[in-house]
Amino acid sequence: MTLLALHAVVILLARFISPNVILVVDAIFLLVSSVLMLVTVNARPVFTVIAVILTAIPVSNFQASIITFAQRYFQVDGKLMGVFLCAICLGVSVVSPIAGLLLDLYGVISFPVVLLSIAALIIVLLALGLVVAITARRGQDETPAEEIVVQNERTPLIGH
Repeated sequence: MTLLALHAVVILLARFISPNVILVVDAIFLLVSSVLMLVTVNARPVFTVIAVILTAIPVSNFQASIITFAQRYFQVDGKLMGVFLCAICLGVSVVSPIAGLLLDLYGVISFPVVLLSIAALIIVLLALGLVVAITARRGQDETPAEEIVVQNERTPLIGH
């Protein structure tokens, strides 16, 4: 129920906020929630509930924000979308067993550590992505972002 409500709020906000801002806010929420879990690991359960809700906010929209970010800066076709989807699936397939193994070996404390590591990695990859996107935008003869999105809408995802 909470995740459904978060999706509804994020969908409404995504219409008015750029994907760059959403991705930065997602990374900040992950940092805050993981630090909150680390600091309050032996405190009241209410802090854990708050931290889990703060974790659900960025996780619920992260993949969609990345795809929207790419559509804003690059010409997106079926091959690129396939690479994105494979990367998302690979990331989920790799991180989940590692997180499970760490939970099994080290207990509950490993979960916020994994979240903190993922948040730090997201920040590094987001910074790298912004540098690549800005460099790519300079090479596109200053085509406005709206026009790139319109071109992406006209590009068939399968075939040419």
